[in-house]
Amino acid sequence: MTDVPQALGVIADAPRPNEKVGLARVARGAKELFGVRIPRHGDVCGWYLWSGDRSDDPDFFEPVCVADLDKVCPEVQPLLSLPAGWSFELTPEYLDVCFMSSLCEDATTTEERVERIGVGLDAPPDFVHEGALVATESLCGAHTATGWYVWTGSPSESEFFRVGRGESESARVFPSLHALVRLPVGWRFSLWNEQFEAWFEGQDTKVGTRRSVHEGSV
Repeated sequence: MTDVPQALGVIADAPRPNEKVGLARVARGAKELFGVRIPRHGDVCGWYLWSGDRSDDPDFFEPVCVADLDKVCPEVQPLLSLPAGWSFELTPEYLDVCFMSSLCEDATTTEERVERIGVGLDAPPDFVHEGALVATESLCGAHTATGWYVWTGSPSESEFFRVGRGESESARVFPSLHALVRLPVGWRFSLWNEQFEAWFEGQDTKVGTRRSVHEGSV
């Protein structure tokens, strides 16, 4: 696996070898691994790694030095430099990485959370391609080669119209849209209740359902 932050264009934040990760015992030798990174606290780098269902049991995670992960979970090493806010699911055939704003509780605004993604941001676009608001619970967006497309519900239900950013109905209903449409080409997001997930699909991303990121393409 290549260096994941570099492949995503994300500024790396490598943990120090003597910092700790929270490692679930069930993750040792597991074929399927999950990980989330929250902001550093004390000597903990912020990473928590597990397999299967995550438990709220206070003893579910045990502290392990980053330097010792090579002995128990070497496959996660290319992912550890992703900054706080990032998460992943990893199997021998599959890798999915996603930024989750809910992991950055110390960031108080959407603008701050978008900056935490660690990617260079564009200037706000002059216009977006907007679908009809068929729902108001969540908003999806994709930055394609022809610009930003935003929609609610299923994209197949929408006929897209080019509108000025200041005239966007989506931006009125979802004020956080203004920050998210600064993500560069190839990025997508899902936004609800001022929380969002964002991920990179590549320069050929298209409007539609989320495409998985496979290990071979990262």
